Amino acid sequence: MAEQPEISSQKSIEQAGDTERRQKKEATQKSLEILSYTGPELQGEKRIEEPMSPECKVAVCIPAYGEGSDILDTLELLAAQEGIAKDQYEVIVDVNNPKDAQETVRSSNQDTLKLLQLISADELPGVLEPELRVRLEKIRGSGMVVHAIDQSSPGSEVKAEKTPDWNGISGAGVMRPRKRMMDEAAERFAMIGQHDGVIVSLDADTKVGPGFLSGIMAHFGSESSAELLAVARRDGEDLREDGTRLSDEEVFDHLLEGWNSDERRADPKLGRYPDVVTAEQKQNILAARALMHEYNELREKASGGARQSRNAKEKAFKGGTGKAFKVGAYITHPKDIIQLMDADGRTPQGVDPDTMVVDESDALAVYPESRVRDWAVDDDIHELKDPFGSSGKEATYEIVAGLTGKEPQGPNPARARLGEVIGALFSTETQEASRGILRDTYSLSDETIDQIIATGGDADELIKLTIVPGSEMAKLNQELPERVRISEAIEQYKSQG
Repeated sequence: MAEQPEISSQKSIEQAGDTERRQKKEATQKSLEILSYTGPELQGEKRIEEPMSPECKVAVCIPAYGEGSDILDTLELLAAQEGIAKDQYEVIVDVNNPKDAQETVRSSNQDTLKLLQLISADELPGVLEPELRVRLEKIRGSGMVVHAIDQSSPGSEVKAEKTPDWNGISGAGVMRPRKRMMDEAAERFAMIGQHDGVIVSLDADTKVGPGFLSGIMAHFGSESSAELLAVARRDGEDLREDGTRLSDEEVFDHLLEGWNSDERRADPKLGRYPDVVTAEQKQNILAARALMHEYNELREKASGGARQSRNAKEKAFKGGTGKAFKVGAYITHPKDIIQLMDADGRTPQGVDPDTMVVDESDALAVYPESRVRDWAVDDDIHELKDPFGSSGKEATYEIVAGLTGKEPQGPNPARARLGEVIGALFSTETQEASRGILRDTYSLSDETIDQIIATGGDADELIKLTIVPGSEMAKLNQELPERVRISEAIEQYKSQG
């Protein structure tokens, strides 16, 4: 016998009610899971007062250290994002420094904080530089929400001391503020019930194209299994205003053309060097550039061989800028994700590699020309040591090397190789093989090798072994300097195959 229409309708209403109650219960449970993580992590921290928009889907987290007004460059690009509504994303900037930071950094950070306050103020003050007013009004008028976290002012500084939970994090100085922001972003998503919210990690001096955020969100769509995402770095390249890409050669040419500028001549570090005026100078610069490129290629190849266990996806997640994570993935693996960005981390345990996605778009420039044109290089540039890590920064060293005839120095491959062999001592699978190499190749006695093993791999304890007068480790430390000329390093890499 067929059900009466009114009975069938009542059952449908009851089933819909059951579904709604179940969904609310699941949502509450997810919020509690997030808050159970963020509560202890953010204990004692001052939270952002303004609540997150109910429509928000993305939180962009940017650490700022000594940026001053340069932070506006990245904020302007984020304010010009296309394909995503302004209430669907917010920006969190953590202005940070440790207690022992230089006064110049502290002062610059206070300038950044003042600018961030102006962006969210009800109105701008009457007295402002015209150009600054235009830039601030552009950001304010976009509707983009920007929040500031103050870890710079006296009493609020970033904690620099080592704690067990930060062991193995070489970049703890910048990773602590990243984690601080991502923790609060997760909490803010939980408060609005947005459990699939996406946390984006970015740098204050990185350039992004107009489709940066919408491109990220496309990877996290309802039909996607993506949990972690890395946008391709493309070091040394740049972006035009329309988002099209400038090659590294174009960026280098622009830098070389700008070398004879008043900006460079007035720089306290680089003003000591001459202008580029002759064909011979340019030829020497290009020769230095070719040498640097050969060194980097061989160094990368050797590094890849030493880290065969780190796959292409894991390498893509190196560095804190241009990375994105679903809230659930982040709170489940916060330390692993920090390590993954720090450089040497592996796929977090329990994470399906298929949920780790690499976006090969042209939406990100990690070391744009604008960053390098600050001529922000090491104080010891005249020694030409360690100019490695950023292609743009290297371009400045290439010019200086060509002008001065001084050959850049880099890490000693032989010393790096010794470090790898010593590292293998602390694995039961490779200890005996490593012991044999240290005996046969480096002439270390079993007694010294046992002393190394007894350190457990602690860096400070290993250093103590190298400073014992007359010891085998002290002698070896003298024979293998930390840095060598890159032409010597090139020969070493070639001899190693």
